[in-house]
Amino acid sequence: MTERKAVDHLELFLKKDQLQFVLDTGDHDYGFEVEKAEKQKKHLERIIDCTITFETKGDLPS
Repeated sequence: MTERKAVDHLELFLKKDQLQFVLDTGDHDYGFEVEKAEKQKKHLERIIDCTITFETKGDLPS
């Protein structure tokens, strides 16, 4: 899903006014992708008027 292929699978959940991204990273190092996503998150939250959260699951910590 990413150029470095650090994210194997992505799930989206909409809960009231919260959009949750669940990133399955397997055993890949995903710190770079999460850092970049966090930087863009506020812009998207403003546009869609919704809170965005990221959750990662996999074998390595971010």
